[in-house]
Amino acid sequence: MQSAEATESGPYEDVQIRVTYARTSTAPERKATFENGETVRVRAGRVRAYPGLPSEAPPTLPFYKLAGEELPENACVLDVGCGAGLGTRLLTQRGRKVVGLDESAEAVAFARHFAGSAELSNADAGRGLPALALDAAVFVDVLGHMIAPFDALAAVHERLRAGSVIFVAEQAAHPEQCLRAPVRRAFSQRGLASLLAATGYRIVKWHCTGTFLACTAEYVDDPAVASLVAATRTQQTRWALPLYEAAKKSENSHVVLEALLGAAETCINMGDGDGACKNLFDARALAPEDPRPCIGLSRIALLTNSYDDAKAMAELAIKLDPSESTAYAMLALARDATFEPSVHPWRQAVNLSPDSAEYVDMLLDASAAAGDSKLGVYAAERLRAYAGGNTATQVTYAKALLMDGREADARYEIEVALKEEPENAALSQRMTDLKSAFSTQRP
Repeated sequence: MQSAEATESGPYEDVQIRVTYARTSTAPERKATFENGETVRVRAGRVRAYPGLPSEAPPTLPFYKLAGEELPENACVLDVGCGAGLGTRLLTQRGRKVVGLDESAEAVAFARHFAGSAELSNADAGRGLPALALDAAVFVDVLGHMIAPFDALAAVHERLRAGSVIFVAEQAAHPEQCLRAPVRRAFSQRGLASLLAATGYRIVKWHCTGTFLACTAEYVDDPAVASLVAATRTQQTRWALPLYEAAKKSENSHVVLEALLGAAETCINMGDGDGACKNLFDARALAPEDPRPCIGLSRIALLTNSYDDAKAMAELAIKLDPSESTAYAMLALARDATFEPSVHPWRQAVNLSPDSAEYVDMLLDASAAAGDSKLGVYAAERLRAYAGGNTATQVTYAKALLMDGREADARYEIEVALKEEPENAALSQRMTDLKSAFSTQRP
């Protein structure tokens, strides 16, 4: 049995809460017991930490203390991804009304004992926000875990009043990083600023925080932001361009930049290379330090078989922001097209976007060609941790195993996938291909 004391101090209170932990038959699950006798089952890991339990999750309390200094008093604050509730409790100081949100029911149950007067809800930020007007919001080590951080930030923006602020702290990106599930991405300063601009925020202050980036941003009251968000969300290409054109009329250069890049992407998808190039050149003129116009131009060069230009643009993008995964992917594709070694750029792309099945699949081919099949197996195993029982990732994993000479393991993965989707023709074909590979490799 393990005992822990969670102690929090601030200008208005000094609170001590005790909880004990006992092992259960389901590792790594623990039973947490509070002083009032209530129990909650918890699991500490990279996704969240609990007081007194060893965890891979980084300590986030210092960021909550910093957020408490930045947010206004007597405000209505949303804590997105509140976890165990220690930081949420700090936010309730100075007369604030705090609403804590987390996808984990067990985390919310635990937080009810720690979060003081905060109101807690088991919900998703992108779809389950409470219907109330907010003065502020906090995102601490949560955007990097989300499949769609854009949707969460845009949804919160719709609930904020004019003049509101948000506080964000996320893991800083670097090319040699090694993210583990459930962390899908880290952020460069430029990348985080771009994401916030696209969803209606303007950064007003950066904070020095070591391995994390932290900033305070303000709500932008600009009709062009609504057009930008609508254009990004729409599934109809023909509706996106007029919305991006409306967003380009913003007086905020950050919003205009996102609209130009969005319009360029839409033009590429429509096969309008001239329109894409015009938007990309305009974007590059507006923000020469941003790598994304170069990435777009590299993509167009690839589509027109101008491989030297594609490589040059991708290399320039990497120089501008070495943590931009798409830049490495463009460079790798250009090298693949000219039969040059591409393991390094594909490995960098996967390091920065470990949940990308497309990047992992390309890395498998490149690493096998270079005689390093173990690298492909590692990347495929990491991908499985993000996708769970997704059959497509099982097939990717089977491909990695086959390249590593583990035929029986590869066969097993495909057979499991076929049981899940017996009518999947692509899976059936992959099984046929594997059986053929087995017969040719064995005497």
